[in-house]
Amino acid sequence: MDMELKAIKKYCYKYGIGIENNERESAIWYKRAANNGNTTAKFYLAECYRLGKGIKKNEIKAFEFYKMLSESEISDAQFQLGNCFFL
Repeated sequence: MDMELKAIKKYCYKYGIGIENNERESAIWYKRAANNGNTTAKFYLAECYRLGKGIKKNEIKAFEFYKMLSESEISDAQFQLGNCFFL
């Protein structure tokens, strides 16, 4: 399955477009894409870990993803990393 189709599938599961909303399935696809180097998927997977959406809540893993992405100059991750220290 090509990367674009995978991205569409994750989006559909997350928002319930054309299929029933399934946060667990969405997190699985984010994890697969993140393991293949997809930066956006890494950020959304961090959000899943932070919020416990579709995956067991793990703020340490979320922090690790935010830190890694922040080092790559991803501004949304830098913002969330700042929140980790603030809150």
